Amino acid sequence: MNNLKKIVCGTASVIAVAVASSAALAADDVIIVTATKRATTLQETPVAVSVIGADDLRDSQIRDVRDLQLLAPSLTVVQQQSSSQTVFSIRGIGTSGNNAGLEPSVGVFVDGVYRSRQGAAINDFPTVERIEVLRGPQSTLYGRNTPAGVISIITKKPEFEIGADAEVTYGNYNQVIMKGSLTGPISENVAFRISGNVNKRDGFLDNVTTGEDVNDRDRWAVRGQLLIEPSDRVSIRLIGDYSKIDENCCAAPFFLNNPTNAFVLGTLLGGNILPAMPFDRQVAFNGPLLTQQETYGFSGEVNIDLGYAELTSISAYRDFDEANDIDSDFVDLPLSLVNQNRENYNTFTQELRLTSTGDNRLDWMVGAFYFNQNLTHDRTSTFGPTLRPFADLASGGAITSLETILVGFGAATPGSFLANGVGLDQELFTQDDESIAVFGTLDYHLTDDLTVTGGIRWESETKDVVSDVQVTGPFLALDLTNIPLLAFLPPAFGGPLPVGTFAGLSPFQFFPNPFANYSASRTDDEVSYLGRIAYDVSDNLNVYGSYSTGFKSGGFNLSAGSSVSTADFAPETTRSFEIGAKSSLFDGAMTVNVALFDQKITDFQANIFNGTSFDLTNAGERKIQGFEFETMINPFENFILTGAVTYLDADFTDFVRGSCFSSGFLDPLNLPASQVTCSPTIEDPANPGMTIANPAFTNTRDFSGLPDLGVPKVSAVATATWVIPMGELEGYVRGEYQYGAKFNAGGDQNPLKLVPSQSMLNASVGVGNPDQGWQLIGWIKNITDEEFAQGIFDSVAQPGSLNGYPNDPRTYGATVRLSF
Repeated sequence: MNNLKKIVCGTASVIAVAVASSAALAADDVIIVTATKRATTLQETPVAVSVIGADDLRDSQIRDVRDLQLLAPSLTVVQQQSSSQTVFSIRGIGTSGNNAGLEPSVGVFVDGVYRSRQGAAINDFPTVERIEVLRGPQSTLYGRNTPAGVISIITKKPEFEIGADAEVTYGNYNQVIMKGSLTGPISENVAFRISGNVNKRDGFLDNVTTGEDVNDRDRWAVRGQLLIEPSDRVSIRLIGDYSKIDENCCAAPFFLNNPTNAFVLGTLLGGNILPAMPFDRQVAFNGPLLTQQETYGFSGEVNIDLGYAELTSISAYRDFDEANDIDSDFVDLPLSLVNQNRENYNTFTQELRLTSTGDNRLDWMVGAFYFNQNLTHDRTSTFGPTLRPFADLASGGAITSLETILVGFGAATPGSFLANGVGLDQELFTQDDESIAVFGTLDYHLTDDLTVTGGIRWESETKDVVSDVQVTGPFLALDLTNIPLLAFLPPAFGGPLPVGTFAGLSPFQFFPNPFANYSASRTDDEVSYLGRIAYDVSDNLNVYGSYSTGFKSGGFNLSAGSSVSTADFAPETTRSFEIGAKSSLFDGAMTVNVALFDQKITDFQANIFNGTSFDLTNAGERKIQGFEFETMINPFENFILTGAVTYLDADFTDFVRGSCFSSGFLDPLNLPASQVTCSPTIEDPANPGMTIANPAFTNTRDFSGLPDLGVPKVSAVATATWVIPMGELEGYVRGEYQYGAKFNAGGDQNPLKLVPSQSMLNASVGVGNPDQGWQLIGWIKNITDEEFAQGIFDSVAQPGSLNGYPNDPRTYGATVRLSF
């Protein structure tokens, strides 16, 4: 274990240093990263990057990208409506909501291949060498949709020596995980690797209506590689992979149940409405909950050493199919029928890079990138037979009253409002994306210790879309804030009435005013750039300062359920100032690394669910300032402590289209009267006790100048690892701690969606024989069974109620590993 210090002293990331087996270490081991698309040591790379090695992934039971946040405090990953509806955020910047037209803010790359949809990267990891989490805008080198950062997954290449490993895990909830990999030579110049995995588990929630468990795990994957080295100057790597998910996910229990809703649904309509006790982990709904996902791809990477430079070509094709059926009302009465969603993406990418080699005063890189994607989104969502009676009872008969009035004017037919089977009959979008980019970087070494870097990328992207949306039902087409016929209602029928009298029915108006079917195209040209100065103060201290920009693509709103008036939205741009320092102290026994940053996001794309539809718009400007602190301490042989803290201060500097709370919630923000535009009705000054339409009603709230409560101010992780020599055997004990400050889980800043601070403890203990290639590990995650919400949203068609996604309960199990 004398080598333990040597490997960890080169790290710039707390999560790269917790090592489970001294057999994995060698005297000359250093941590190599490719964050700058050059192979450099982690400590000398002037980029805020965390590295998670294969040992950490195994010992912390990191199964997929969602688990990475257990070790990287600047990264947040939240699973929502389905297994593939996963939101990635870095430093508080991410993409939220369910809309196929939105692009990610965090780019995910696997062996250099861009995964255009984050849902295509959530399956269990294959045989991984390391994962790099790059923080801050990365658009200059990595392109579109990386304004928050990049997750780069690097898998193990084929080897020219025969080797194999296998792993079997069994845990509570009948969790069974099996992984295996085999590598070796086919000929003198060709090697292979084939790997596969299976992951199954019972659900964390019980559906008391059907007797089934939900939110389960059922996925598998296989991956094959060939490494061809025809000469010392040429290498070719071919990869094919296939994965499948078939899960009952993701149910959302009540976090708040409006008493009126519960009384109407339960007492009057006979439903089994559970109390808002989400951590009883019970739900009651009568419809399906299905996520089926199939994805496959092929890639080829060619590297040619030209002497003065290396030429790299990465070509890839990927296909992603998903079927998602969900009972979106989450009750055991048919308020809505099945929400059926089908999506397909097929993508081709090509990257070419020419990178200078050798020890030069000027290092350079030039490259080009091509992206082509065909997207199909097809959804249906219609009303069930219980929606009309529920809405009528919950609104005091207002649905029938309005319908009767309009029938009298010949503007509606009896029984047509919220009728069984009407709604979104079809939501079909097809979209073709094509982009081209050229980029380059220069690293000029003014001295041996001082380097100035400049980079630029030009990218042009064109999106063509065709929509075919069919929404039925006259109630959905009404502008509830302005029904002119009400002003002509005869006194014998209670009129005349203000034209906005029925504006309070908006929580029952799904798919309001859908866009007319259209065919459209948009082209966006963006220039991203990077400037950086890095200085080696000494052999043990490096400092840097940088300015970088990034962008997320604009596009089209591929959802009929949106209450905004425009079908397209502009790109989101980010600019970031950052300074950092990386240090090694006490002969490598301690590292301390710090990054301070100031990020501004302009035209950020907000997509907030309000109970019946999503509000998707370019909302304005956000500002996020903060710092990251990471340290490693090796106080004595065989023992390592690590810690990392991220602090974020996020504000809306300009956000005039913030979402209002769902009907039934009070407005606790005490905003000025000019900003309170959420109430559709106000008291009539001339007739106290009566209401009239609010002339200021916009269904939006101005959040400008308010803090962004959706970003936790503090996130932290800490680990302790003790390796214990035991003769021919070797044991280890590892503990992990994770902390997150309170945050608001709803984009509308509703204080009822506030999630208190959370902390979790994980632990593992293992013993094995490195020479014989076996290891036995016992592990437990969330030891204290901490309970908190990962996301909270307005209940569908139930104003004043909230549903949400609880965190995973305590899990534990044992893992056996074999290798040779």
